[in-house]
Amino acid sequence: MLPVSPQSPRDAELIAEAKLLRQHKGRLEARMQILEDHNKQLESQLKRLRQLLEQPQTDSKVNGTALSSPSTASPRSDTSLASLRVAASQTTETMGDDELSSPSQDASTGLEDVIEQLNSSFPHSQGPNVGSLFHMVDNIGHAMESLVNVITEERDLD
Repeated sequence: MLPVSPQSPRDAELIAEAKLLRQHKGRLEARMQILEDHNKQLESQLKRLRQLLEQPQTDSKVNGTALSSPSTASPRSDTSLASLRVAASQTTETMGDDELSSPSQDASTGLEDVIEQLNSSFPHSQGPNVGSLFHMVDNIGHAMESLVNVITEERDLD
């Protein structure tokens, strides 16, 4: 039988704490992987949005001159705007339930605010011109940043 030293209770506490820290490290690593995956999704969506922004510019040229009136939106621009809306909604749709559900009421409210911000980023009455598309992309970027902050803060509170 091993002799019991006066440090045994302290050693047991340290071992238990080390186990908890390892578990927490595992959760943090899993969360980091999720955030990296979301970052990749956002980068691909941003790439698609930039391509959509370039399409109306090339489509709106007539005989080498660009149309300057925002009210002369082509049907293709309407399609591009619809594609932008789909791209914005994909981020929340591709998240798993564990990422969207939150035990904290503040985090739920924060997510609802981000979703509302995304929805309001696409005004239905405004004509889709290049300037408004850039503005929409900027709004999506801010909304996604807010979403990541809310999710990260929620995990930090846990």
